[in-house]
Amino acid sequence: MQGGAVLLVAGPGFGKSVLLAQSMAENELAPRGADVFVGCTRADRSTSHLVQHIAESAGLEHPSMREPTVEWLLAELGRKWPLGVCVILDDVHQLLDRDAGVRFVSRLVTDAPSPVHFVLVSRVHVRGLAQLRVAGAILEIGEQQLLLSRSEMTALAELHGVDLSIPASTGGWPAAALTMTTASSAPG
Repeated sequence: MQGGAVLLVAGPGFGKSVLLAQSMAENELAPRGADVFVGCTRADRSTSHLVQHIAESAGLEHPSMREPTVEWLLAELGRKWPLGVCVILDDVHQLLDRDAGVRFVSRLVTDAPSPVHFVLVSRVHVRGLAQLRVAGAILEIGEQQLLLSRSEMTALAELHGVDLSIPASTGGWPAAALTMTTASSAPG
């Protein structure tokens, strides 16, 4: 067992996509490795389709007519970026409604060589990573960590010239706080 991952798990409107975009932009300013973004779709429920999707996103070309394997993919990612690559699987919940998808995601993360890291972004709990969780190889970021803090809600209210009670009424849910605040500040 070599792998590990960052799990970003929250419902819609919690700013997962914003956090990813900011993280990737920060890495472009001071690179600590490469980022490969893969937006998962229902088609990626097929193992071979997902391997090909990741390979294409990473700019990897499989040399033969046979379908690329997980082993090939992980080896090529490590070879291309020996100093580190972060594969970001957004909307990974698309894959997790079947046991085969859970096993495949677990295999990707667990079998990854040391320079290959994964960020799994999901709307639901990511199953199949118990061994990595026990080993402390998983960092989980959930809805509680993504809620706006009081100071962030204060700054949002001040920016839009509204009372703090408006964004605070959302409990810190980012999308709702922004929607309520901008609606309240619109000229009426």
